[in-house]
Amino acid sequence: MLPLKLTLAIVICLALSAGSGATQQAPVFRTATDLVRFDVSVRDANRKPVQGLTQADFIVIKDGKERPISAFTEVIVTDPPRDVASWVFNAPRDVSTNVLGSRRVIIMVVDDAIMGTPFQAAQTKEAARKFIDALSPTDLVALVFTADNRSPEDFTTDRSRLYAAVDRLNVGSGFGGALPDLFQQYTVGTLYRASEFLKDLPDARKAIVYITPGIPFNPTPVVGNRNPLLFELRHEVDRLLESARLSNVSIYSLWTDAGIFTDADHTTTMQEDFLHMLGANTGGFAHTTGAFEPGIKQILAETGSYYVLGYTPLHLDGKVHQLTVKTVRPDLQVVSRRAYQMDQSTKSSNSSPLAKSLGGIIPDPDLPMKVNVVPLAHPDEGTRNQGGALIVVTASASVPAVMARSIKEVDLLVSVFDPEGRPKGQKKEHAEVTLRR
Repeated sequence: MLPLKLTLAIVICLALSAGSGATQQAPVFRTATDLVRFDVSVRDANRKPVQGLTQADFIVIKDGKERPISAFTEVIVTDPPRDVASWVFNAPRDVSTNVLGSRRVIIMVVDDAIMGTPFQAAQTKEAARKFIDALSPTDLVALVFTADNRSPEDFTTDRSRLYAAVDRLNVGSGFGGALPDLFQQYTVGTLYRASEFLKDLPDARKAIVYITPGIPFNPTPVVGNRNPLLFELRHEVDRLLESARLSNVSIYSLWTDAGIFTDADHTTTMQEDFLHMLGANTGGFAHTTGAFEPGIKQILAETGSYYVLGYTPLHLDGKVHQLTVKTVRPDLQVVSRRAYQMDQSTKSSNSSPLAKSLGGIIPDPDLPMKVNVVPLAHPDEGTRNQGGALIVVTASASVPAVMARSIKEVDLLVSVFDPEGRPKGQKKEHAEVTLRR
């Protein structure tokens, strides 16, 4: 195969800060083809990931009936090399790409709604930065806050952007002491929305890393307590756990008060019990004792090894189907999604590979692309202070090896936007590329 580089789009902007204000709805799990794909983690009795299994080791059961496995891949996320200076991974990148290789998709939920003391604020920043330090170069991570969410960070592999988001944490934003019931709902609601968002990713290891002081949640209703906010909180927690279980989203918690306790046998608090409950019900765990590093290492170990399975359904009926994945080895634990829904419109979708790659918030590697931003001087002397940028998006495609000289067609799209992101013009060009043997 001969790789062919195609320039697909060039955008000239008058400001780099322009962005879309459109909001994203929580997506439904869909697939781009008739193949249903899902990620599966396998662990031994000590929670150590089990590698080297084959397709014959798995059993897929849909709605109570065993289904043949049509696709199988083992994925192992490589750790960053230890003999390379850290600035190599932390420096902003000149070129971004959607070709990430083996990857994890993680949403860091930083609980500033409950954070109420300077110690908790300092611990929150420390835990977040240490987690970012340990990430692999291919990890796709977003960072959101539970209260002051004016400056979150979208999915990125750029560590420098994640560090900057942590630095934007408002130390005085903890409101849990003033309106505890309300802000506890904010916290659980953020976790739920993160889980729902990750539902649309069938073939990547998905996790929520929850950095928090925890909430004093009591799952057992208290007799005589008619506080409607407490009943609503229990409903929100139940909804969160159901979403995470169905979507195979593991919740891992880093407790900001963990440094206070060095003894694993200390008397647990309600906050710890809440975090342990989240982990036990979603395939994750809570790190609540001692330094953060051991917990972070275990999180990345558990999420860094998984399998992607796929099977072909008989019908695309748009209904929710129950899904169970087992192994032929009873001594192993399997963590996988418990249901899926395939939209009937998926099969007849006419979306082009380019539209699919450009339109999603999560990079789609089906059409490999790279993005480069180059600042430009404005030719008009009177408007030079407005700045400018040239954004070049290139995609590479593969064509069969040619035995003789041949010509391939390439389309070029040029779009112009003002500093507010409003389109000001567009032009299409067409070119021919000569391929030689």
